[in-house]
Amino acid sequence: MVVDYFAVFSLERRLGIDLEDLGRRFRAQSFVVHPDFHARGTQAERSEAQDRSAELNEAYRTLKDPFRRTRHLLELEGRDPESKPSQVLLFEVFEVQELLEEDGSDPLELKKAEQEWRQRWSALVGDLEKAFGRWDSGDLAALDTFVEILTRRRYYENLLATLSERLKA
Repeated sequence: MVVDYFAVFSLERRLGIDLEDLGRRFRAQSFVVHPDFHARGTQAERSEAQDRSAELNEAYRTLKDPFRRTRHLLELEGRDPESKPSQVLLFEVFEVQELLEEDGSDPLELKKAEQEWRQRWSALVGDLEKAFGRWDSGDLAALDTFVEILTRRRYYENLLATLSERLKA
């Protein structure tokens, strides 16, 4: 069973989160569950404090990151967080991979590809934020958009990391 990290912080399952409020909630709860405050307790109490502290830390890390928060929501809603990529995306990625595999690839072409995919990354983040608004206003179809965005994210991250490595070499 998936722990509801929104519930850990007494938050609604909304994706547009006030990060300052989340931080305040995290610090307040951290103070209560931190294992150091249970050092004189029984072994069971100390173990429980460690477990609660670890869960609280994971909940905070998850909810403060927009992509991890989205993945978590999908899991809570019983959805697979990723799907098969579209043929268009696969073709676009394949084109860049061919460029990367060429011996003596033109560094200017690689830099141009990196800039293009960084722009796509920025657009992806914008798409995610728009979908947050849809979900938060009650549009359940936003779940399908989240799955598609998380799928694209995986390919974008891998491609950008590869381009960046290649340009450093």
